[in-house]
Amino acid sequence: MRRRLVVPQPVLPQESMFDSAPLPCMALTIEEAAEVLRVSRCTVLDLINEERLRVVRIGRRVIVPIKAIEEFLNPTG
Repeated sequence: MRRRLVVPQPVLPQESMFDSAPLPCMALTIEEAAEVLRVSRCTVLDLINEERLRVVRIGRRVIVPIKAIEEFLNPTG
């Protein structure tokens, strides 16, 4: 029977500058936007194609900014 070599892991500080301030979510995927709006993925894609919901394209990826969802839900404000 072979014995496993246990390598101690380096101890990191418990609190770093990144732990105290997580980055806010500023954009969602199509699926996440559909979940937030409580509609289907196809409905979100229709809203995008009708230009009623603004998106950002990064290469082939399509993301929906949180601001775009807020503007869609409150078109006058």
